[in-house]
Amino acid sequence: MRFIAISTFLASGAFTAVAGLNTTSNELVTRDSGFQVNYYTDGGCADFLVAINPFTDGTCYGYAVGGDNSANIANCDAPGGATCLCTFFVQDGCQGAAQSVSSNGDNCASNFGRGFASMSCNIVSI
Repeated sequence: MRFIAISTFLASGAFTAVAGLNTTSNELVTRDSGFQVNYYTDGGCADFLVAINPFTDGTCYGYAVGGDNSANIANCDAPGGATCLCTFFVQDGCQGAAQSVSSNGDNCASNFGRGFASMSCNIVSI
């Protein structure tokens, strides 16, 4: 599991850096903003709450933000012939009920009233 630390500009809500600690190897790794997941306060991915830039290696993120009810892939930097795929889970540790979205298909995971507690993303061939 990776834990993420986020530096932000509070006034704009823009993330300046994202770093993750890979708890398996204890390596600090960073991610640019070419891949972005947005969280929303409504159940239909319309009322923006926050954006994060997770890794796309399938790592499980215990990322939960208060007030989220839906999420989507806002930007995917996958190469040609590939797409981004994220699965959002209602429990921490990528457990429990889940919804998957892809950047080239159904792209709004909704869990109105409960939100999501963890997520995992990959780049997959199409």
